[in-house]
Amino acid sequence: MSLHSQHTLITQLMDARFSIEASNALAYSEAKQSEIESSIKQQSASEVSALEKYCEAAIDEVKRVTTESADAEVNSYKAKLEALQSLHESMKSEYEEKVKELNDALAREKEIAKRKDIEHKQELFILKRTKAR
Repeated sequence: MSLHSQHTLITQLMDARFSIEASNALAYSEAKQSEIESSIKQQSASEVSALEKYCEAAIDEVKRVTTESADAEVNSYKAKLEALQSLHESMKSEYEEKVKELNDALAREKEIAKRKDIEHKQELFILKRTKAR
């Protein structure tokens, strides 16, 4: 096998290796983001469902109370409901923040993959230029 053929083969192998590494890094980042988003959504949905059930139970209890002392209990349940609603909003904000962090991480991973691709292309250009001399 001639030196030229060997050099061409090495260049092609390096190109394939760098392309596979970049693709693998991007695929891993996207899979990890999807997995984390799914986990967060599932966790948030079950927590929201539990909060909704608790709120419904609290509302049912408020409806049941009919005595003169009901005003104090009603106020207490309203405060609990407001606290739960506040907690729900807080959890929603945390979820949105986590999704933003994941999107930012994915963007960083994509940028790294792009940079690796550019570096690889530069290396190939240098190899080809060196070979041409």
